[in-house]
Amino acid sequence: MIYWYDCEFDEYSKEEVKLISIGIVSEDHREYYAECIFNEEICSPWVKQHVLPRLGKAKNRKTKDEIRTELEDFFDEDEAICLVAYKGGHDHVLLTRLFGSMSELHILPHYTWDIKQKVDELRYEGEEVKLPRNKKKHHALADARWARIASLYMIENHGVNIPVIKLNKN
Repeated sequence: MIYWYDCEFDEYSKEEVKLISIGIVSEDHREYYAECIFNEEICSPWVKQHVLPRLGKAKNRKTKDEIRTELEDFFDEDEAICLVAYKGGHDHVLLTRLFGSMSELHILPHYTWDIKQKVDELRYEGEEVKLPRNKKKHHALADARWARIASLYMIENHGVNIPVIKLNKN
């Protein structure tokens, strides 16, 4: 099953990237969204301007453990999974770290298929790629929905294949 996802995060500190919210859309149209408990006062000015206004009430935020438990149910022990994101480097680390270290990671693949990377590869090969516009940037669930639209556009218009990886859950 394919899971398109996005994380909003803050990297105000050079030592740590902090999860703010996560949104996921599954191939079977289920959706997951959660906001993490974090300190708004120490966020970067950019996050304060672009991300915080799009969040819900702070009282509804969850701990990372609560999010991990909900995601374990959401992924429902799929045997073959592909994670897809747009510029998903930090997103992958934030998502997978909810489950522990890479050596402990059995519920998810060890990498994310990146839309932006595939767009750049196609452009390098001479194809013109114009993704649909994302009108609701910087909200994790809206961005995950857009990632689904963008990758389906690439499949239909550029013959792209998204690999679904069988997991070794041992």
